[in-house]
Amino acid sequence: MTTQQENPTLGYFVPGELMFAFESATAASGMMGRSVADTSRAFISYLESRNLLPDGGFDLSLEQGTRIFRAVAPMVDRPDRASVLLKLKLANPRVLPGYLERVAAGVTSDAARTTFSDEPRLLAVSPNWFVGASQGGIGTGGPGTTPTPAMRAGEFKLSFMGDVPAASNGAAPDVFILDTLPPIEEAKDGWRIRDVIRDKSAFSAHPLGRALSEPLQPNPDGGMRSADGTLTMIQVEELGPDLFAGLKDVGGHPLYAAHHPAYDMSDHGLFIAGIIRQIAPRSRIHLVQVLNEYGVGTLASIAAGFEYVARSLRNGALAGPVIVNCSFTLALPLPGETGNPRRPGHSMVMLDQTVAKLIGAAEYLASVRRLFRTLAPFGLDATRCIVVAAAGNDSSPEAIQPARFPAQADFVLGVGALARASDIGSSAGQPRASYSNLADNPQSDGLMVLGDLEGVFTQQFPGNTPNPLGFARWAGTSFATGVVSALIARLCTDQGMMPSQARDYLRNLPQGVTSESEEIVLVEQG
Repeated sequence: MTTQQENPTLGYFVPGELMFAFESATAASGMMGRSVADTSRAFISYLESRNLLPDGGFDLSLEQGTRIFRAVAPMVDRPDRASVLLKLKLANPRVLPGYLERVAAGVTSDAARTTFSDEPRLLAVSPNWFVGASQGGIGTGGPGTTPTPAMRAGEFKLSFMGDVPAASNGAAPDVFILDTLPPIEEAKDGWRIRDVIRDKSAFSAHPLGRALSEPLQPNPDGGMRSADGTLTMIQVEELGPDLFAGLKDVGGHPLYAAHHPAYDMSDHGLFIAGIIRQIAPRSRIHLVQVLNEYGVGTLASIAAGFEYVARSLRNGALAGPVIVNCSFTLALPLPGETGNPRRPGHSMVMLDQTVAKLIGAAEYLASVRRLFRTLAPFGLDATRCIVVAAAGNDSSPEAIQPARFPAQADFVLGVGALARASDIGSSAGQPRASYSNLADNPQSDGLMVLGDLEGVFTQQFPGNTPNPLGFARWAGTSFATGVVSALIARLCTDQGMMPSQARDYLRNLPQGVTSESEEIVLVEQG
């Protein structure tokens, strides 16, 4: 347990690290056969030919097993070519602002080229932004509240489900939750979730608690799975080496938050998995660790999670619909956001002026959108796949903030949060949660759904509060996102819809809109 105190170091991204997305003339199968070191050297040679090397070059001394990350996927519109994501560390981190400006101009120049031979082509460049679902501070705005003990996880009421005729051909979807992972201990009969629950009788009756009450077994395709085979857990070490490197300074202070972490959030992903299991019990859930115990990762760690999903799709193991739940946001500041007490000091002026000017430009935001197409090309396959992401919890009663990335990406369904009407004495349906950002960009593309929920929680509560029953009440757009992922999964199984059809069905429900034109989906839990 760490008490909250002012952080002496603040940051938006891992110092000196950059993510490059580029198009290779080589097909993905050929690129995958190359080592990370060979890929990085070939790409650096290309940058050198374009006079785009940074002063001091890149630090390749850590090639052996650590900090260079690479992901490869076929181009969506050119299967004979590959899109490649590569993380490189500057030998001199202080040159990043000026270098970022120069290489971003190179991206613009490459985008204008209509013909090219076997050279790579730059698609996007970005700092290795911090990514978080964590509480408070720079880039990690939520959850909207801290978890508190609950007696149970109430049943969900989905009044609109009765309006659609049931289908007998609905396929059980695979739902990937890219998030935190709870501590796991080895036991004589497998692995078990480390928990402090005093009375497991109610917990073991919950559909997810029941699966977690049995030992986890080895999964043939990696990671661990529940005895019934419906829950898979993938630890970050299986995605790539050292993906959580760079989250602290030399003094051990977290670089990503205005305050030191206030509590362990290891159960953030498990809480979302419980929501999905309640609403869509036939779904196969894959909990993939891309965030650390404080709910924070980097652009590289979530890229590794996306690559895991893409690899699962390519190997043919997934036959039905695929839903990717992203209950996190990038620390990238956005034009139009205003200062508020939920994100102390979060504004463009805290960045180097060169970086602030660059990321405020429309072309840079277009580059970020291209970057997400490289990160998650499967998201463009609307017939099978959908990506659902949290809008963020950075708002206050004084100012509603824009949806953050990845919710803003053009192929992603963004989700904002509604409060429980009973909490503010309203009888006019579920009001907007005060912490919720706009659902999407444009906001009318997003969905607003209940974000104040009860669910599975196996750890101690903040302040060393005991956990008697294994349930918590927690609020945030993270959990509203889990509800929307679950609703899409439920429509796929019960009504035979594909994810895009389920999304459109939810968008067109006649259940009202917010004052900011976001579509409301009324869901209750009680």
